[in-house]
Amino acid sequence: MGLALLCGSCGGSAVAAHSVAATAKTVVLQAGDIPDLQKCPQSDAWAALMLGGEPEMLPTGFATWSDLKAAGATEGWLSLYADRELDCPLLLGSAAPKGRLVYAVAVKFKSASSAAASFASGSHTFPVAPDFADRFAAAGGTVTRGATTGFGENAEVAAISNRGVLTYVAFWQNKSFEAVVYADNLSASEATTAVDRMNGRIH
Repeated sequence: MGLALLCGSCGGSAVAAHSVAATAKTVVLQAGDIPDLQKCPQSDAWAALMLGGEPEMLPTGFATWSDLKAAGATEGWLSLYADRELDCPLLLGSAAPKGRLVYAVAVKFKSASSAAASFASGSHTFPVAPDFADRFAAAGGTVTRGATTGFGENAEVAAISNRGVLTYVAFWQNKSFEAVVYADNLSASEATTAVDRMNGRIH
């Protein structure tokens, strides 16, 4: 109701604004998607390094940005948020963060069909670890696949608690995008909200 009232005076501008194509940067996790988290200072720089194929930004076994481009990817971006700035570098380390740490990636493809084909093939090695869902399940975690995730047919959600840290991963394809949310110490409701907000920006 409030949104309708707000847009009542927008005229044609509201339609024009919605027609602007979604980009990887506009889809990926944004400030405010998860309350009280701060964007890590290295977030944008790490995005540029990963997409530039910087080896240390892509652990062994991960697909490269070149692999994704060969599969039809046209652009991508990542964002990194944390409760504490000190936890930000732990994304690439073995130590557990003390607070919430959330890594998100959005990758846009030239078409929905190329995004779906990528999801069904080798895309599970980027931007998450290879066979993450099977590894979570083997270690005693929970895994949900397909429409029951609430994020579409091409979706996998896995969660596991290890050393007191709850790790949650959602990987899904929607229209011409593949996206991931990888989070430590996030509640189930916060994790779902993060995915829903990213998914809602895909059009």
